Amino acid sequence: MKYTILFLIISCLTLAHELIFTPLDSSASIADIIDLAEFSVSVCTFSIDEPKIVLALENAARRGVKVRVISEKPITNHYIPVKIDAESSLFHMKSIIVDEKVLIIGSANFTTHSLFSSYNDILIIRDAILSEAFQQFFDDLWVGLERRFEIASSKIHMRNFEIEEKVLGEISKASKTLDIAMYALTHPKVWAAIKILSSRGVRVRVLLDEWFFKNSNLSKLPFAGIQLKVIRGFTLHSKLFIIDERIVLTGSANATKSGYSSNAEMIILIQDRELCQRYRQYFEQIWMEGERP
Repeated sequence: MKYTILFLIISCLTLAHELIFTPLDSSASIADIIDLAEFSVSVCTFSIDEPKIVLALENAARRGVKVRVISEKPITNHYIPVKIDAESSLFHMKSIIVDEKVLIIGSANFTTHSLFSSYNDILIIRDAILSEAFQQFFDDLWVGLERRFEIASSKIHMRNFEIEEKVLGEISKASKTLDIAMYALTHPKVWAAIKILSSRGVRVRVLLDEWFFKNSNLSKLPFAGIQLKVIRGFTLHSKLFIIDERIVLTGSANATKSGYSSNAEMIILIQDRELCQRYRQYFEQIWMEGERP
């Protein structure tokens, strides 16, 4: 995709939000939102195969809704227009925009495995201003224009560029606690920041996916001073930092060099007290499910 720069900031947003944590029956919730679509549904995803969601998209297309999907992997359905990302880097964003009013975004691909056999966090935002901005971003992607996207309010901030700088800047602010739930966590600068925080007395807890832990260099990294657990049985697919229990970083990007510099990703910073509390509860629940490696 060609690269152009367009910098978008909205200074004030009134957000209505809902959180879904998989492996609950989130496909039904997402499908229900798609079923209410009147004129457009736009999907960005690494892959999509969950039958309820695919059927909801097909039904929407059949009744005249403008349905479009951009995906890294193909979807077999004659009713749904799909464009496959052909770049060497991964198209890794996960979002659905419905009628330019509802934005569904988070760490989950819209697949059966991601929604029913993985730990993910999905944010549903009902806000026309944000959704319209995301729709314009999608429309540009659809015609091959990849641009910088940023939208911010006092409580939520999204961007698709300079993710490394944003993550490092935010986690370096931790003064008491840093909780991490992450599928892939191999970025050397992130690890250096985590070690520095731990040496300063910040309580650092890291929850990792066991498969990735065993099949990467993660198991060779120094964990002294860091509380470590892995998830067995399910895939840990969140990409989550919780800073001092009051700031959340989430989205599609794993803490890797490719996730922060070459893939097509979206990062979300949340400072809403109620949402942060929900993320904290989610982390504590899956932390209890974790085991020592």
